[in-house]
Amino acid sequence: MILPLIGGHLPSMFLLIYCTSTATFMRMQQWFSALPPELQELIFAHLDQNTLTNCARVSKSWNIACTPYLWRTLDVKTCERLKLLLNDGPRQAVYRNAANIHSLTVCLEHWKLLSVLVPQYTGIRISQCSNIRSLDIRCAGHPGSSPTEPLNTLAVEQAKALRALIRWNPRLTKLSFHSGIISQSLLLTVTSEVSGLQSLYIGIKVHLSVARVLLNALPSTIQSITMHISELDIEEILEQVEEMVQQMEEQEMEGQEQQANQQIGNPSSDEESSRPHEVLETLQIHGSFIGLERFLFLPFLESCSNKLTHFECPEARHFFDPDVSAALAKLGHFLDRLGPSDLPDSTDSTDAEIAELILLHPRLRSINLEGCKNAAALTADAIRDSCGNHLQELYIAGCGNMTSKDLQMILCKASQLEKLVAIGKDSTLFQDPTLLARDITGSVWAMSSLQHFECRIVVGPLRLKQTQRQVYQQLATQSNLERIILGHPLDHKLNDPPFQLDCLELTLKSGLRELSGLVKLQELSVMSLAHGIGAPELEWMAQHWPTLKKPHLFFSHVPSVKHGACEWISRHSKIVL
Repeated sequence: MILPLIGGHLPSMFLLIYCTSTATFMRMQQWFSALPPELQELIFAHLDQNTLTNCARVSKSWNIACTPYLWRTLDVKTCERLKLLLNDGPRQAVYRNAANIHSLTVCLEHWKLLSVLVPQYTGIRISQCSNIRSLDIRCAGHPGSSPTEPLNTLAVEQAKALRALIRWNPRLTKLSFHSGIISQSLLLTVTSEVSGLQSLYIGIKVHLSVARVLLNALPSTIQSITMHISELDIEEILEQVEEMVQQMEEQEMEGQEQQANQQIGNPSSDEESSRPHEVLETLQIHGSFIGLERFLFLPFLESCSNKLTHFECPEARHFFDPDVSAALAKLGHFLDRLGPSDLPDSTDSTDAEIAELILLHPRLRSINLEGCKNAAALTADAIRDSCGNHLQELYIAGCGNMTSKDLQMILCKASQLEKLVAIGKDSTLFQDPTLLARDITGSVWAMSSLQHFECRIVVGPLRLKQTQRQVYQQLATQSNLERIILGHPLDHKLNDPPFQLDCLELTLKSGLRELSGLVKLQELSVMSLAHGIGAPELEWMAQHWPTLKKPHLFFSHVPSVKHGACEWISRHSKIVL
């Protein structure tokens, strides 16, 4: 029985063959042979290699029909596959079916196979190996690759062969260099000979100057680019530029090569241009090229459109050049995370430097300034004015120069804030900012999405109950709170643990009941605080905070422990001392 299933359109057709007898098998052959050749090809095109191999054994006509599809993919990454293909029979088969190869994966060390495929060295007509759509070049050391000859003894001949192979396959849409030593002239061949290239992957490190020319001269059909940049200083870049100019002149690349020469000869010229790349969707650039972002990305980014939806570059500093940042902003890409390593002088950056950087990027969702001891009023103003409507995470542990008023102003503007971390793990190295109760009660926080609150609160030496109640009321507005951390564990080796005496008491008398709405609370840490939590408070927490899993109370070092607290703790193992 033969059941062709058509799923709405022809490319979805699949052929299910059930042969229950010789007669049925013969009828199936007759039925299939009666199909138009286009439908037969469409069916074979959707079969996997094993199924195609079985079909090729059915009859001579099926063998002829299946053979081109069996050769669509040629994957030679191991010595075993190479030795098999270099036997007389398989070698002749490679000659006969070279025109059917659409996808080729080969190691540069497998020189003998390259010599079979490249007509310059074997006498095969160019048309016999000119239908490759996907070319994947690997070298020794790459996973799945196995060398047969030293790479350095074949580099020149390999480059010539690969240039010829690329030149004879103008319909290439996907080109990958996974590893090895690839010459600049070979890479530049891509820009002049492959007019329909859609995907380029360069897993080897290329010089910045080569990468720049490649980006600007790639065809307009390019959709995906992945490239690794080697680290060079300015002098090395200029040397590579001169070398590239000579190579391009030797290759007599007219038109686009002359334009590329102008770009390289005068990198700062306002007349620089790039081919349009309006269909580019993915751009991934790896490597460190701090200070040279403009040289690499401009004018290339100006040739792209908003179809560039995926932009990836590990170094965030490419956003720090105003022109590069503006070009990325037009494409819808903004710096959304800022950390100490992104600052001009890391944690030693001045308040003005940090503020200037934050103001340059108004779409920041996460700001990590931990250990930036100079961050102060200017930084706080920049966070409030520039990122208030987008900020979700703020890490300011160690920013001791940031006052309570500075922090309160941020909280009154950061409407999307979900996480605040203002307590460092080691208070002996940096001073942390604190929130004064009088500042908390003087205004209303803008956010309602806060989930993680980690900050010391100072209520004053008198610890007035009314003041504490107002602080609780402010915290109670954050119904999504899951973690409240008001203090961190202390070093037990210290002779005089610096407990905070002017903290919240967290007692029922001080207004703890105001926090009954925090039903999502999972963790409470009041270590290093001289709190007043006793058995009644613990019982209340167990009743009103059902999801509480980690209340870190640190009773063993509290200056005065409420009567009955330790006994209550001993009966409830989920409470952590």
